Amino acid sequence: MKSIESRLAGDQFSHPKKTHRKPLQPKNFTVNQAGIRQKPKPIKILPIGDSDKENRPISEINPIGSLDASLAEELDAIRQKLERLRLDKEKTERVLKERDLFFEMEMKEMEKREMMVKKIEIEIEKLRRLKEFQSSSMRLPPLQSLRLRAQEREKKMKETQLQEVISAVEEKVVDISIEASSSNSPTDQ
Repeated sequence: MKSIESRLAGDQFSHPKKTHRKPLQPKNFTVNQAGIRQKPKPIKILPIGDSDKENRPISEINPIGSLDASLAEELDAIRQKLERLRLDKEKTERVLKERDLFFEMEMKEMEKREMMVKKIEIEIEKLRRLKEFQSSSMRLPPLQSLRLRAQEREKKMKETQLQEVISAVEEKVVDISIEASSSNSPTDQ
């Protein structure tokens, strides 16, 4: 019961809001009071002047002289338009040829630049490799042959022997000079 009462009470206050939009009525049709659409009546247009044009002979409707003049004017206008179109076409073709030449020259220039860049990159790579080679060769001592090593050892041995001999001779000279100075000294006499 309670649910029925709440539904009834809720219906009074909680209806979902509806939009009050109505579809547009077509303007061509008229609606009578019963709501039935009726087709509009066709409007008849009556000519103001000559109403019997269909019944006249052709020569009376359009004189041939005026027809030739109007055709000549139309033909002349068409010729002028064709001439303008032809000139525009030639101008457009000329502009397109110039653009094609320009783009072709630009493409050749870009190809030349690309070739130059490739050559420069190759040269840079060669220089980089040369620099790496030089730096790696400086790190390793130059290789000597066994004969040169043996000659250097002998030379060093001779130098050391010579130094030993010189130092021995100097010691003897010092000893002799000390003995000579001691023998010349007055305390010995």
